[in-house]
Amino acid sequence: MESAPVPLEDGVLRLRIVVDHCSVEVFAQGGKVVLTDLVFPRVGSKGSSVFAETGTAILRKLAVAAAS
Repeated sequence: MESAPVPLEDGVLRLRIVVDHCSVEVFAQGGKVVLTDLVFPRVGSKGSSVFAETGTAILRKLAVAAAS
C-alpha cells in the first residue's frame, strides 16, 4: 500500500484515479501529488471500492468511463 500526504484545498481533496489491467495512477489536487503502482488482481476480479480509513469522507462526484 502506498501513501502520501496531501493538503486539502478549501476542505476538499480532488482525486483523478486511472485504472487499467495492471496499474493504478492517482493524481491528487491536480497532479501536485501523484502515485503509481502495479496491481495484480485475482483472476475474475471485477470490483473496486472507495473508502476512508480514518475519520469520515463525503464522495461528492464519481465518474466512471470505460476505455475503448
